[in-house]
Amino acid sequence: MRYPRAGEGKFKKSSGSAPAAVLREGKDITIVTYGTSVNDVLAAARELESGGVSVEVIKLNVLNPLDCTAVFASLRKTGILLAVEEAAAAGCVGERILARCAENGIVLRATALLNLGSGILTHGTVSELSAMCGLDAKSIAAKARMLTGIIKESAV
Repeated sequence: MRYPRAGEGKFKKSSGSAPAAVLREGKDITIVTYGTSVNDVLAAARELESGGVSVEVIKLNVLNPLDCTAVFASLRKTGILLAVEEAAAAGCVGERILARCAENGIVLRATALLNLGSGILTHGTVSELSAMCGLDAKSIAAKARMLTGIIKESAV
């Protein structure tokens, strides 16, 4: 998606110079994102926390080369990955993270990739397009609930 000027959202803090930064610590699910998606991910994390789901949010500062050190540390703790990005599905960062997990023997209990898919986007406002693609806070929270619910149900 293309944004008009000043479309970066509320999150404007520095996340440092490391390849990735943990913006929020959690134990139930890891949500990895970058760019302006961080705003909706943090909003979803706040919503999930109020419902008892502890969310670790990792913001990638560097996409290429992809350093997965912080992501791997988080995934070893939570076992669940939700990658959120405003990019086409083919070759997305989420796919690259999953491939790196496989290469490094990191077995995940549940995963989902939220991205723009493979189709062509229609016209609309940023909020309309985000909701349509499932990249708004409400959709992110719903997907995270579904992923963490799978684990709770299977553990019974």
